[in-house]
Amino acid sequence: MLSSLIDEIRNQRVVNQTITNRLDQAERELAEHRAANIRERNQTPLDPLRATPNPQSTGLFGTPENPSARSGRYKGENS
Repeated sequence: MLSSLIDEIRNQRVVNQTITNRLDQAERELAEHRAANIRERNQTPLDPLRATPNPQSTGLFGTPENPSARSGRYKGENS
C-alpha cells in the first residue's frame, strides 16, 4: 500500500510538471502573438486625414463602397 501511494505521488508530480510546461509554452506563444500584433499595428498605414487606421472597406477608387441607385439595393426597388 505504501509503494502504491509513492507511485501515485510520483505520477502526480509528472502530471503537474507536464501541466507547468504546457502553461509556460502557452504563455510564450501568447507573448509572441502579442508582439507580432504590435509590430503589425505599427506598420499599418494611417489615413492622413484622421491619423488613425480607416476601418471602412474601400472600393475600386479608394472610396467607401456605397450602393448605387442602379443596384436595386435601395428600399422600394424591385419589390
